[in-house]
Parts: sequence; C-alpha cells; structure tokens
Amino acid sequence: MKVMVPLIQSILHIIHGLILCTTLIPIIHGGDFSNLPTVNKLNKSYMDFINNPSDGVLPFWQHLGISGWRLDVADEFPDEFLDELRTTVKKTDSEALIIEKYGKMRQLK
Repeated sequence: MKVMVPLIQSILHIIHGLILCTTLIPIIHGGDFSNLPTVNKLNKSYMDFINNPSDGVLPFWQHLGISGWRLDVADEFPDEFLDELRTTVKKTDSEALIIEKYGKMRQLK
C-alpha cells in the first residue's frame, strides 16, 4: 500500500501554495499582493513542467509513492488544466485518487 509521508506532503503543500498564491491569498486576506508572480496554467511549458511523463511534477511524485492528489481550490484552475492533470495522474497510476475541493471561492464568482 502506498503512503504519503509527511515530508512529501509538506513539499506538495509548498508547490501547491506557489502555484495558487496569486489567486487565493488576496481574496482571503484582502491585501495587495500584486507583486507576487502569476502563472498561466495553460502555458505549454508550464503544462509540460507539471505533466511530462519522464520528469513532470505529477509523475515524479507518483513514482515516489504518492497515491493521490488533493486540489484545494480546483475552481481556480482552467478545465483544460484539470483534464490534463487527470490524464497524467491516471496514466501513471490508474487507481490514483484525485480530490477536487470547491469552497467559498466558488460562491464568490
């Protein structure tokens, strides 16, 4: 059975936070975060960085034993990004779990 160890979980939270910081933090905290970097989640090089079967973020961690992914603010990702993410995850492990969490952010739109 695959187990997500605390170190890997912490690293994933860091990666997740870096990817989403410009969409989530300003709304929650109401501050000016205009100096934070933004990510075009549909950019080909970014999609390749995340999904590349040989060295992408998703396959890399799955080959180390991660058996699932949790997307806390899935509604902040474009549908095309989520479709590609699912394809990559399932290609690496057909039984991998993907949890998409929708919360207050969805109500604000």
